[in-house]
Amino acid sequence: MDELDIFTYTDFRDYLRDWYRKRKERNPRFSHRMFARRLSSSDPSVLTNLISGRRRLTESRLGPFITALGLEGAPAEYFRLLVRLGQSEPGEDRERAWAALAQFRIHRDGPSVDRDQFCYLSSWHYAAVRTLAECEHFRPDPAWIAESLRPRIEVEQAAEALTLLERLGYLVWRGERLLPADPVLHSSEIVGRLGSYGYHRDSHRIAGDVMHRLLQRQVADETAFIGFTLAIPEHRLAELRTLLWEAQLQVLHRCEAWEGPRDRIAQVCIQMFPLSTSIHADEE
Repeated sequence: MDELDIFTYTDFRDYLRDWYRKRKERNPRFSHRMFARRLSSSDPSVLTNLISGRRRLTESRLGPFITALGLEGAPAEYFRLLVRLGQSEPGEDRERAWAALAQFRIHRDGPSVDRDQFCYLSSWHYAAVRTLAECEHFRPDPAWIAESLRPRIEVEQAAEALTLLERLGYLVWRGERLLPADPVLHSSEIVGRLGSYGYHRDSHRIAGDVMHRLLQRQVADETAFIGFTLAIPEHRLAELRTLLWEAQLQVLHRCEAWEGPRDRIAQVCIQMFPLSTSIHADEE
């Protein structure tokens, strides 16, 4: 039976789940208790708790775990990076872990990990440059792009964004115009989950700057800040998320259907996050 290719994985728990399944197929007598003995542990649930996310893989246990899995050399180092990625806190720590994982796979000449897509989502100006290209009088000139965006970006950033967008195929030449290839972009779940942190972080920072100008009545007729706080059944949080995704798609498709030249770009942010713990009746 073929061994698992660990370099195709981006989640160490998925790898552990498949590793155990393969081991069980090869030897039906193999069990969670047998694996625990490899770790010199008396807890037969150590693997299932880790796969389910109920427990973390601590640094002190990581070495014995790698030995129990039979990993050495590059596969062992890759597993360490998978654990670092899977257990990093959301935000910059996780982005750094993903970047390290991506670089490792690139040097290994392994399967694509969407590194460029990750980069695209990591900062607001990549999407802004791509969308700016929808405008009728767009110029693929870094100096012009840098001057046109608000807030302004460096000319070098604009040039690098153009290079990335063309490499990804997000911008393509059609005759003498450089245009977006598709109106809506999709990326893999792992890229969207990790890379979009930078995109949303930048978007909200820019929104804060705009609100400052809004208080000074400089942009009142160009903005819309809409927010509301809801009390809902906890089990319907996922449904609320779905409603917001549907609203996003409706806005996108409606705007795509508008006729006339495109001569401005706008940023639209939709947020949802809990503001309280679960509120239940006190137990007597």
